[in-house]
Amino acid sequence: MPDFWSHHFAAIEAKKKYEEDGGQALKWPVEFDPLYYFGAQGPDFFYYINKFNFFTKKNYKHLGNAIHQNIPVQLFLTLIEQLRLNPSPVNIAYVTGFVSHYILDVHCHPIICKLGPDSDSHKRVEMDFEALCLFNYWKRTRESMNTDPLRCSVERQLDELTSLWQVSLSSLNLESVTKKELLSGHHAMLKIQSYIKNDTITKLPFVGILGRLVNYDLSLLVFPDIDNTNLLAVQNYNTFIHQYEKSIEASAKAYLLLDDILMHKNSVDAFIKEFVMEDYLGEVL
Repeated sequence: MPDFWSHHFAAIEAKKKYEEDGGQALKWPVEFDPLYYFGAQGPDFFYYINKFNFFTKKNYKHLGNAIHQNIPVQLFLTLIEQLRLNPSPVNIAYVTGFVSHYILDVHCHPIICKLGPDSDSHKRVEMDFEALCLFNYWKRTRESMNTDPLRCSVERQLDELTSLWQVSLSSLNLESVTKKELLSGHHAMLKIQSYIKNDTITKLPFVGILGRLVNYDLSLLVFPDIDNTNLLAVQNYNTFIHQYEKSIEASAKAYLLLDDILMHKNSVDAFIKEFVMEDYLGEVL
């Protein structure tokens, strides 16, 4: 997919379409909204754990890579089964958002992978599409983006979310994460969005040195000039938006099937067969 806000607004739109289509079961009190928004960022938070902790070299990129590339079927079997067994507001909000992230990735990653075949160019293309999506499609400004309402901070909710991930990672035979590590990734994602909003990177001296300290190319955290017609994202904008809109429709449809599962009208296996056919990069499983 593109990046943070493209996922965020698509998830909002998918939920709206789901409700317009008669969805009933995927509901939660407003105080659980941050969990839906966190879920809409999918497994990306694994890449950001300890991002700003300069006292440790431990990271969880291997978990992010494993989930993106190899194991969506088993992951969704576990997540949705946990949702079916315990349809708490935490599980409903988070898993629903997580489904949106996966479906958007499946639809939109192929064009991004084509234009950005390696990790650095991939991220650059994502950021270019992110800016185009935010400014041209959603008609928002960079300065209007506010991450404060997206912060998960209720301890009881976070305990339950950590448990959900620990069960899911165990089912995949992958290393687990603690609540502290989960929060580290979540908060780092939000912090980076605040840097982008405030155009912080362009104001910093010694950007290259700072980038090496955090092991990240900080130039990737700057929005492009979307009027630059030489950008590959600009040249392929219409193709991308077509896939983006299809993904929102597909997410709303997937939500309706989750609805049926919670009301015991359908099965987890039926969801897998209909919606989990590719990895996060759009490669057929």
